[in-house]
Amino acid sequence: MYHRTVIIVVGILSACQPCDGGLTYFVGNEAAFNAHVLANDSGAGTSLLTDDGFGIFGAGPAAGTGLTSVSRTGSVGSESFSYTVSDVNFKTGQPYGLDGGTLTLGDDILSNSTLAVESSVSQGGAGSVNWGIDSQSAPDSASSGGLETPNAAVFDFTGSATQIDHFGVNLHDFEAGFDNGDGVLQSGFVRIYDDMNNLIDNQAINFPATSFGDGETIHFGVFADSGLVLSKVVLVLGDDSDQNTANGWGGREHWAASEFTIGNAAQTPEPSSFLLLGMAGVFGTCRRRRRETDPAAS
Repeated sequence: MYHRTVIIVVGILSACQPCDGGLTYFVGNEAAFNAHVLANDSGAGTSLLTDDGFGIFGAGPAAGTGLTSVSRTGSVGSESFSYTVSDVNFKTGQPYGLDGGTLTLGDDILSNSTLAVESSVSQGGAGSVNWGIDSQSAPDSASSGGLETPNAAVFDFTGSATQIDHFGVNLHDFEAGFDNGDGVLQSGFVRIYDDMNNLIDNQAINFPATSFGDGETIHFGVFADSGLVLSKVVLVLGDDSDQNTANGWGGREHWAASEFTIGNAAQTPEPSSFLLLGMAGVFGTCRRRRRETDPAAS
């Protein structure tokens, strides 16, 4: 695996910019995500397209359970955008194969799970009045993992006719970051894969210690700079407790999500997948992180 230049923006609006070829992650900071996208906007009107049951994606899908995936498509002028959401249980525990891995059964994935679509999504006291997706999909008991088989949301953009360079989502009751004093964080992770399912980047997600995301709605966003495109974004659940060893050191957590935001802010050259750029060796192995935290942010 080659490394990407990464900046993580947490909690407060930041003016930081990644060096060329980087990924910028936004945790709990939708305003900074929106501002960063708009700062890189080409003016084509294809930025920050939110699928909340209105706008270009139309009404939300019908409520239901036991769904293998949920796919959505919308158009702006001649541009067409689509994405597919699915749910998996990861095969390995922390740190989830930092130096490799593929998003395939038998490697990173232990099993596929099912999803529920809710007309007003809710989980663990958090949610949205708009439609959303919930991983707690009866009757599929495999939708909750343990620390060694964590639940994960897969957002796949490879079927989109127009390439996608930014993605944002509201996460509901998505726990990540608990430490019971032993120094081992039960972090969530964002994992970026290319269109061939190869792991490109892996970064920990840790929410503020007030609740570690338990019962909260927290925005997550990622922007791919300098002509790169997003193929697959995977959000792996952590936990808000590691006391229940009967459930595999805690870890039996679910996720729910809504307000899915995608688009192409900049004109993207062809071809420009992560895989092709990596094989060409265009970018080096420079890596830089910057963390900025506001204790009052949620």
